[in-house]
Amino acid sequence: MNGSKTNKSRIVAFSAVSAALGTVFLTIGALAGLGEFFWYFIASVCVMITFHNRSVASSVMAFAACCLLSLAASGFNIVFICRI
Repeated sequence: MNGSKTNKSRIVAFSAVSAALGTVFLTIGALAGLGEFFWYFIASVCVMITFHNRSVASSVMAFAACCLLSLAASGFNIVFICRI
């Protein structure tokens, strides 16, 4: 029973770290303005790492957290984020 809780908490922590890394790279891309597709690619790789867990919920959670946090960190610059 304890192993199941440990596994779930590792998946949540892994998703949180993945979302944080993706947020950092998306924010760098939004603020730098240079090589924006490179930063988008690196951020998407960070979020796609959660597919290794074979949990759809953790992948969706990491994606949603990354999107919302990067939107807040870039100063709600919706025009830049929605440009692609």
